[in-house]
Amino acid sequence: MQSHPAFEPPADNSHLWRYMDFVKYMSLLTTSNLHFSRSDLLGDPFEGALPNVVARQRDLARQSNRDVTVNAWNVTHYGPHLRFRNYVSCWYESEYESAAMWNLYGGLSGAVAISTTFERISQALPSAHDPFSSISPPFAGRVKYIDYDTGQFPTNNGFIPFLYKRKSFEHEREVRIIFSSVARGEEDPYERDNAVLARSQPRAMSLPVDLSLLIENVFVHPGSDEWFRRLVESVSHKYGVKVHARQSKIADDPVY
Repeated sequence: MQSHPAFEPPADNSHLWRYMDFVKYMSLLTTSNLHFSRSDLLGDPFEGALPNVVARQRDLARQSNRDVTVNAWNVTHYGPHLRFRNYVSCWYESEYESAAMWNLYGGLSGAVAISTTFERISQALPSAHDPFSSISPPFAGRVKYIDYDTGQFPTNNGFIPFLYKRKSFEHEREVRIIFSSVARGEEDPYERDNAVLARSQPRAMSLPVDLSLLIENVFVHPGSDEWFRRLVESVSHKYGVKVHARQSKIADDPVY
C-alpha cells in the first residue's frame, strides 16, 4: 500500500480495529479478501461533499466569469463522480476496544472484532500495483473532522473530500483505506452521468489480503457465550489465522 502526499497516514504502530458480524468475518476468512464499500453507500450523504466556504469560493468564481483554479477543478468536477468510483475500507484507531463500536457495528452477541496495526495492514495488502488493473493503488489516511459551515480543506486532489467528515462523527476515530475504480477503455470516465455510474459501478469491491499478516488479535462480543469464542477460534485456525480468540475485555468482572 502506497503513501499519498494528500493524506495523513497513521503511524506504523497505530492500533486499528474492525468490528463485524460473524458472517462478514467468515467472508474475510474464506475469501482472503478485504471488503471495500462504494463511498456513496456508506450511509453519510456528506461523503465527497464540499464545505460551504469552498463551495462559495467556487460559486463566486463562476459568477464573476473567472476560471476556477485547476486545483479547485479537481474537487468540484471530479468529486461527484468519485462518490460512485471510490471504494473505502473503514477502521477504528485506538489502543483499546470501544464499547461504542461494539454497539454500532457488532450489536449482536455473535460479533467479532479484529485488531491489527497500520504496518500490518500495509504489509498484508498487495505491494505491487498492476498497471493493467482498472483500480488505482490503495492509499490510507486518517479522517479529519471539521465544521462544514466554517471549515475548509485543500482542493488539490479529488480524493481529499473523502478524508474529511463532519464533527458529529468524531467518535469514529476513522482511518480509511481507499482506492478508485475506472473501467479500462473509458475515454473520459468523469463525463458519465451520475445515475449511470450508480447503476454500473459495483456496490462493493475487494482486494486480496494476507490474513496471517492482517490479523493480530481476534475478540468476540462481550455478551457472547464460551461456545461462540471456541467456534471463532476454531474457524480462524482452519483458515490459517493462528490466534487465540479472546472474550472482549469489556466483559471482565469488576473488583469492588
